[in-house]
Amino acid sequence: MFLLDNLGREIQEANALCWAAVSTMAVRAFPETDDFKHPTQRQTVIFHESGIKTVNDLRKAEDETSDTHERYEGFKESCSPEGSCNLLSSKLHLFDVKSEMGVAGQALTAEHFRIELGLRACPVPIRWRYEGAVEIDGTRRIGEHALIVTGYNPDKHELRIFDPWPSSDPTDEIADLAPALHEKWIPYDVYVDPRNDGGLHATAVHEFDQFMLRRVGAKDPKTQFHYPALMTVPPFDPHRGNCVDFDQRHVPDDLWGAIYKVMGRHVVRDSSGYVIHGPYDPGRPIPIVGLKASQVVGCTDHYSLFSSMTSTVAVPVLRHGRMIDSFLMLHDKNGWKAGGYSNNQITSLLCEARKILEAKPDKGRIYLVSIPELSAFFVAQGFLNKASIAGLCRNPKHCASSLGHCGSALDELVAKARNDARQLTGLRKKFGSSLD
Repeated sequence: MFLLDNLGREIQEANALCWAAVSTMAVRAFPETDDFKHPTQRQTVIFHESGIKTVNDLRKAEDETSDTHERYEGFKESCSPEGSCNLLSSKLHLFDVKSEMGVAGQALTAEHFRIELGLRACPVPIRWRYEGAVEIDGTRRIGEHALIVTGYNPDKHELRIFDPWPSSDPTDEIADLAPALHEKWIPYDVYVDPRNDGGLHATAVHEFDQFMLRRVGAKDPKTQFHYPALMTVPPFDPHRGNCVDFDQRHVPDDLWGAIYKVMGRHVVRDSSGYVIHGPYDPGRPIPIVGLKASQVVGCTDHYSLFSSMTSTVAVPVLRHGRMIDSFLMLHDKNGWKAGGYSNNQITSLLCEARKILEAKPDKGRIYLVSIPELSAFFVAQGFLNKASIAGLCRNPKHCASSLGHCGSALDELVAKARNDARQLTGLRKKFGSSLD
């Protein structure tokens, strides 16, 4: 069992900052020195915008006589507040750290993870992509999400990943109750092909796998370790969803039957990789309505998006009434079967919100509205012109009290994305752009 427990758990500060959270964690694999200090997530954003990649770059930017000082100070002032400078990045920003990139259509092998996690004590950042891209205020947003591999179990062929979703919310009244739920063991096959995440088809972008991390100026790991060739990824078999109606009081028998088959062989591991022994019980499945960003941006009838049809449900795994894991069930022409990746933190927050919202039975069943391309997740109740939603948050009471008009919530989501794009465009014009 190879584990990296010195990286901390970095929940992304805003909906576009998964890359900054993962970058911040990855850099912590290397010990601090007199001149090398671990940046915070906010400093990672500032360094990215200022073009500061190394210790020498930072030293130069701090020199008032340098040509980069004004840009650094400008971005430091503008981007310091939490939640500001909410930008997407096609790459991580590893301060004073180099890495090798993967290759499209080829994945890291189990031996790569044994070397990186077991011998070198280095994490492996990875990236998943969703349905496509969308233009928001002149900025092209690609639906991608960064995660980081922090553990490897060679006996079970499993990887421990940290998922920075969902983003923290500075308006929440309480802190994150269970940061460990952002961490999850997944089969190696899910790293190769995640298939589904948040109700949308997800594809591993293996050209963004980053390995052989090392400090700038350090020896190339290939001089010390024998790395195998990358593995050619077999053709993807996309999940072809066959939607069913979930606007009913009881879970269909065929879904329960499929869930109990999965539960009979399901194993839950704690952060250290040890089995959490049962008995386990399945919680009531939560329907997921996955939306593409293109369906939301420019839509004139938001109500039409909120139907009671789904081909994906999240199933909480309970032990003594407490959620310890979750998995997805996908429906196609052959019925229900397990597959894809289920975010434990999102499922847990939904379970907590459900306890409050379904206390009023006249309001109907709750479900998840997931927009992965915009890193947005909503708890929803009701359908079509009776639909109401609230942004998923860590205080279930606050979440329940903010349940409101679906059109307003989606308008606010798009407006924020446009405002973020305009803010960054203005800052880059003012201070100059150093983007890759």
